[in-house]
Amino acid sequence: LYNNIKFDHWDGSVSPEFNNFDDFKNIYKQNVDNYINYLYNKYDNRVLVLKGFRLAISFDDLNELYPQSKFILMVRDPRDAISSLLLQTEEHDIESALGVYIDHYYDTLTNLNNFNNILLVRYEQLLTNTEKVMQQLREFTGLSLDFDPTKKYWTGRKSDLGMKGELD
Repeated sequence: LYNNIKFDHWDGSVSPEFNNFDDFKNIYKQNVDNYINYLYNKYDNRVLVLKGFRLAISFDDLNELYPQSKFILMVRDPRDAISSLLLQTEEHDIESALGVYIDHYYDTLTNLNNFNNILLVRYEQLLTNTEKVMQQLREFTGLSLDFDPTKKYWTGRKSDLGMKGELD
């Protein structure tokens, strides 16, 4: 799932074991199914939420494999996302971190209008207008979502939002 193999860029060179694209795609889907089923069973058959910016680069493929699914793409201000990436690893400088951000989000963000099963949520909007965003999430997913996501998890830069945070 995290290998970022894009179906629309497949040229037959992924592995010589595959005779054609359909063979490759079927094996890929079986692996993703196994991964999703493992997680689903591990967490007592609840609604499965996969979090990770690396999934954004695979959105087109995941949407093709699971067209009945709903996807929520949460994006942060690129400055915060890049700052976070720089804090997590020493292998990036600002330029390469920007490249990672663009590589992971560009295709999906520029094609949002082509999908009816994706909701774009801006992280900063979730913090500043929590109830409105939560209502959008409830309507989109059909879930009750009766919690405040800002109460437990936010520890980042709140000064831009008129709040006090750990990084201020």
